Amino acid sequence: GSSAAIRTGGYQLFPKPMGLRATGDSKLAYEVARAIARQMKSAGINWLHSPVLDINSNPDNPSINTRAYSDRVEEVIEYARQTCIGFKEGKLIAAAKHFPGDGGSGRDGHYGITVVHFDKETILNREIQPYRVLIKEGLLPSIMSCHVLYPALDEEYVGTLSKRILTGILREELGFEGVITTDSMTMGA
Repeated sequence: GSSAAIRTGGYQLFPKPMGLRATGDSKLAYEVARAIARQMKSAGINWLHSPVLDINSNPDNPSINTRAYSDRVEEVIEYARQTCIGFKEGKLIAAAKHFPGDGGSGRDGHYGITVVHFDKETILNREIQPYRVLIKEGLLPSIMSCHVLYPALDEEYVGTLSKRILTGILREELGFEGVITTDSMTMGA
């Protein structure tokens, strides 16, 4: 068992991504991912909507918050990398989320549409950067889109419904060839 875990009735509870980042040891993210993979595989589950690659750029975000590793791109990349390696070695399919990013929103997408007014350069160089790096490294077999409206990328459609975002940026610009899944279609957004 990992020292980062709490044992409860035969399974382990682990710190949220922000808690893992607070340890200062990205290898713990790897160890936790391997343990999660063992637990999920033993239950017959082989695909997980994780890790969260959102940059915690809005600390008042009600839905991402501690689900993000950090507000620093390089830290998100390193901890997500270790998580993805742990999942991959544990034969668990990772689905990184929430593309193109949900860390800057100020509203919970479960209840309504969030509009993020970052400029295109910020989105590409901050929010999307973890995807760019981990796609190049071959660590993302699947990516989950989000129901956030980014007017700088597409004025009409949220990420989940946007050809500009999913085909133009994710497929063509970033070269992603894996599975694209969506966040819950029952959400208010």
